[in-house]
Amino acid sequence: MTRRPRDRRQQIIASAARQFREFGYHNVGITGIAEAVGITSGALYRHFGGKQELLLATVENTLDQLQVAWSQPDATLDCLLDATCALASTGPQVGALWAREIAHLPEERQRELRGRLRTATEPLRAALAVQRPELSRDAVDLLIWAMMGVISSPAYYTARLEPSALHQCLLDACRAVVMTPQIEPGEQAADIADLPDVLLPASRREAILIAASRLFSARGFQAVGVDDIGAAAGITGATVYHHFPNKAAILSAAANRVVAAMMLDLSRALDSSQTAAEALDKVLRFYVRINVEHVREMRSLQNEAINLPEADRQLLGERRADFIAEWVALLTADRTDLSVDEAQAVVLAASTSISALMGIPHIRRRRDIGSELVLIGEAILGLRGAGDAPTA
Repeated sequence: MTRRPRDRRQQIIASAARQFREFGYHNVGITGIAEAVGITSGALYRHFGGKQELLLATVENTLDQLQVAWSQPDATLDCLLDATCALASTGPQVGALWAREIAHLPEERQRELRGRLRTATEPLRAALAVQRPELSRDAVDLLIWAMMGVISSPAYYTARLEPSALHQCLLDACRAVVMTPQIEPGEQAADIADLPDVLLPASRREAILIAASRLFSARGFQAVGVDDIGAAAGITGATVYHHFPNKAAILSAAANRVVAAMMLDLSRALDSSQTAAEALDKVLRFYVRINVEHVREMRSLQNEAINLPEADRQLLGERRADFIAEWVALLTADRTDLSVDEAQAVVLAASTSISALMGIPHIRRRRDIGSELVLIGEAILGLRGAGDAPTA
């Protein structure tokens, strides 16, 4: 008789984490998770009561690993970051599970998990306060979440670096965040994501795209129906179908429009710069601006594109990869110490950290968040205010 492996539960959790990360929670079934482990669905149900319970287990498993990494007695900040980056370089689901999939859990569970995460980061906060005693408590908070964005970046792409090299790139990026200059106490402003929806374009197609982006950001793609989009756009659900064949086509159009806007900004930066460093700083500032001014659209792009049909998702991924490749070309031209693959890791650490920070309500309410994101991005990229780029 074949004996059940002692780590069967962990195998199931690892399989689920990989599939949730690659396909999204709603696109993953119990059968597929079980088959990847080599067991039946019935055998899986002996460990977990259902998919939501399994999602909770994967998130808690990630949190448990982070707590172990941060629970070294009397460890320096660099030691804590080293352990965290080692985990992130071998477990790319760490960021996606928190940023995208936790929303599929009951609100009470989400609050509990976020509370646990904040408590777990206390050793990092204390160590950062020792290293940067001039920082206020809320400035420490900003840099902690910026580093969390860095370590989550491998969740959103397939790294070409070996784990040890990726580990070093992430660690260098976190060290750069630690030393970000000029971070001051942050006054709170209105949250753009909570501002009332006052005006819509006269064009029905444009109104649909904007209304859908708002709804996808607030509720998630799966929780929004075509009738909801129509009502938010001031039309009927049936009228929506005159402009788009289905809900996925709306998401695809909205997401591709964001990427197109980023590419236009990039072209503007190239046309107005004399050096790679100057162009890179402008691209960074434009990227910060679009994240700050279009937070709903960027959150939809980051978290909901996983729900697109495979062909649409692949095309969108290629366009986003083209955008990142332009960043990488500029960075390698300015920093000859980096290989192309290392530069890709650095660019994605910077861009993911910026987007992740704008996904945190109390962070995006900081009155000077645009300027602070530029400073953090410049630190990660190794820039120091290159050129006279426009203020984000």
